[in-house]
Amino acid sequence: MAQPRPLDAGTPAQPVAPARAASRTRALLAEDNPIASELMSLMAQRVGIDLETADDGLEALERIRIARERGKPFALLFADAIMPVLGGVELAKRLRAEGITEQELPIIAVSAAVNPAEIQSYTDSGMQAYLAKPVSIADLAAAVAAWAPQSEPASETGPSGPRAALKMRYELRKAETFALLCDATDARDHASDTIARIRDLLHKLAGTAGAFGEDALSDAAGESVDILREASLENLQDALERSRALLEEAA
Repeated sequence: MAQPRPLDAGTPAQPVAPARAASRTRALLAEDNPIASELMSLMAQRVGIDLETADDGLEALERIRIARERGKPFALLFADAIMPVLGGVELAKRLRAEGITEQELPIIAVSAAVNPAEIQSYTDSGMQAYLAKPVSIADLAAAVAAWAPQSEPASETGPSGPRAALKMRYELRKAETFALLCDATDARDHASDTIARIRDLLHKLAGTAGAFGEDALSDAAGESVDILREASLENLQDALERSRALLEEAA
């Protein structure tokens, strides 16, 4: 099994050779971040695949089962590694346990992770590779070429960037993240639900900021997630302040 990695134009360890008629590839994206989901959908139009979306792993699992029963299975699955209800790693384990092989359905993790142990967990769960967030159109095109080579070539037409409405949604989500983090820091609000909400927003910001040209903010948000995840109750205030400083410096 290939080690998961950011994909280039190379070929996978085990070529996918599904017996399908020449048509646009049907792929499924499991992603709980609506902005990241829409960005992937926009890019999918450019690389010649029909991308459907699911809000979490459990919904994706059900859609994959239904598609197989109807004789119209998905050719490729992109799965966010961390999602509510059912994450990408557990989703991959369940699919492989049900007998859906990597030849039938290659699974590509979509993740901001850089920890080798975390990346290795994708391989162990039955995934074939991973795309690093924020996903670029070049990486997406390479993934499709490697793991679903029957897809149509990328079109030279279509949207050249995120829609203005999507950009506005991103700015609103970013403002919400900053506001909640500042409020929690100033008010010393260490309630578990508040911290969980901040971490969730930071995780989503890490996965989308780079797509809008804010790579430093993406890195800062990802580092802040790790800081808050590792913080104990005693040093939580310090962790919030460090996270806030990182984001303000990157913004």
